[in-house]
Amino acid sequence: GLVYVAQGPSSLRNTGVKHEDVLAEFAAWAQHVILCGKKICIELSVRQDDPNCALAIAGLREHNIDIFGKHSAHFCFQGGLCGPKAFEPSQLATGAGELKNHILRCGQQGKHYGHQGKHIQFNKIS
Repeated sequence: GLVYVAQGPSSLRNTGVKHEDVLAEFAAWAQHVILCGKKICIELSVRQDDPNCALAIAGLREHNIDIFGKHSAHFCFQGGLCGPKAFEPSQLATGAGELKNHILRCGQQGKHYGHQGKHIQFNKIS
């Protein structure tokens, strides 16, 4: 099937993008992030008993990403049945510090993969 997104308060817009292609792209990106030893935070509720979520979860498993099984240690979920929850300032500060330390450990300039396999350049922070 195709991916539809909300357009206004009561309608949907067809993106023309195949659901399978989105799953494949996400799975490839997630595998790269996992190999780098990073975690992925998903900003929405993902419920295994929801038919829409179950379709995506099963599709990701076909691409060797199991967010509730063997890869669960690499995934966390921001939000839930009560809606989104903001990060506390201390959590953001800790994350920024970890990123700075990672970049410093890498020494020089380097590349990381981002959306659709494009390189993201980062510079050493002094």
